[in-house]
Amino acid sequence: MEAQLVTTRSASRLHVFLSRLLSKVGYKHRLYLECPFESGGDVDASDASVSIRELRTINADSFVEFREGPDAALFLERIHSGQRCYAAFVAARLASVSWAAQGTPTLWAFNADFRIGDDVVYVFDSYTHPDFRGRRLQASIFQGIRLDSDDKGVRTAVTFVAATNTANLRSRARLGFVISGAVRRLRVGPWVWYFSSGNAPELKRHSPNP
Repeated sequence: MEAQLVTTRSASRLHVFLSRLLSKVGYKHRLYLECPFESGGDVDASDASVSIRELRTINADSFVEFREGPDAALFLERIHSGQRCYAAFVAARLASVSWAAQGTPTLWAFNADFRIGDDVVYVFDSYTHPDFRGRRLQASIFQGIRLDSDDKGVRTAVTFVAATNTANLRSRARLGFVISGAVRRLRVGPWVWYFSSGNAPELKRHSPNP
């Protein structure tokens, strides 16, 4: 698939309806986006009231209080496995987070693992508290990920976005991400098939560590 600017892609109402309908019968579809760090993009982090930090194990309770859903055990499991959680604080208040991983991350929406190169970082599970949306905090976090990853020899960031999530697609486009592939999952009872196109990596059913 020829890479294209995310801003040129829009999901029709029919497409949204069909995607949601198919998801109920085991079909899922995600776009694969890439952002070469030299491509630029809007990563302005000039807001002096915003500070970017990497959360550690001692921040587990703060993370759980900040975001409903994930528990402390999941947070700690991710940290101990080498995944990194970058957070934006506004006036000392936790406002936004985004995770980064390398090696063989997991696309949890598909329960599937995939392999990326040593010079690639996977950015995922981004979330901004409703009180702080519209302040472009993810741009500030992504700037922190870029700076930290550059020291590790990383040159490209990748992520997956639902084709129907136009707001996220626009947000990623502003950061310099472009669509370069897609992945699909079909599940029928206990059987699961994964399909990749374009630059998207091959997926394999998640194998938890023993």
